[in-house]
Amino acid sequence: MVSVCMITYNHEKYISQAIEGVLMQKTKYPIQLIIGEDCSTDSTRMICEEYAKNNQEIICLLPSDKNLGMMSNFIRTLDACDGKYIAFCEGDDYWIDPRKLQKQYDCLTLHKDCVMCFHDLIIFNDDKSLPLRYYVGKKDKNKFNIIDIIRREPVIHLNTLFFQKDYLCPIPDKLSKYRAGDYILRMLLALRGSAYYDESVMSVYRRNEKSISYNDTAEEVYEILSGLYEAFNECTGYVYDGVIKEQIKKFYLDMRKRKSLKKYRYLYYFMHPKDVINKIMKKPR
Repeated sequence: MVSVCMITYNHEKYISQAIEGVLMQKTKYPIQLIIGEDCSTDSTRMICEEYAKNNQEIICLLPSDKNLGMMSNFIRTLDACDGKYIAFCEGDDYWIDPRKLQKQYDCLTLHKDCVMCFHDLIIFNDDKSLPLRYYVGKKDKNKFNIIDIIRREPVIHLNTLFFQKDYLCPIPDKLSKYRAGDYILRMLLALRGSAYYDESVMSVYRRNEKSISYNDTAEEVYEILSGLYEAFNECTGYVYDGVIKEQIKKFYLDMRKRKSLKKYRYLYYFMHPKDVINKIMKKPR
């Protein structure tokens, strides 16, 4: 019924926690975990192989003999997911609610006009340079359309996304070359229907110094996102031209503000006191 898409590369410190977060799920239906292992140079593949061997009824491992790169690995792993619904958890993130998948399945079953749903999460920084940050969506709104998604209001993290596979069209070649799979998915899905927001805290997004996005400069992020949005504009026949150009301008202004920083940092999250975060992490609500 549900396929979990997990891509991983050099995640030996984190991959076990990511896999365990999927295995602990309590659902009324069968699930599968598809792991796209992209020829890691550390022990990631060995760890994945051990989990796949011990959980053959759930885990399908897709190894690679050469490094494919993030987007190619992402697309081939997503293509291998044959469940009616799809959820995501990258190899350095993890889930903290054992009923995450069941809750999201129930959500889309109830809200027929929605093609995807998402939820709140915790931002964890391995480098300790930033405190834990807890994302909060708009409390006065729980459904978002294509215009909201293009404007990134709110920001939807990949490890919170859950959608019905039939609503996802093939990713156009013009978009697949950009290293921003989460943006692409959200916008393609939003063309088919609304996104439902659940304020439950059910996952953790980990930022570490080895991740690609952590080391992107403000200029690099702007080039990726502006190029992606321009390609999406072309693919959709310029129907959303005004809002897309408006968002590209925002990306540019954001880059100008942040380019003095050594590394691009995502600061779109509402910060809670540490004791609140620690309490949430011990007992997901």
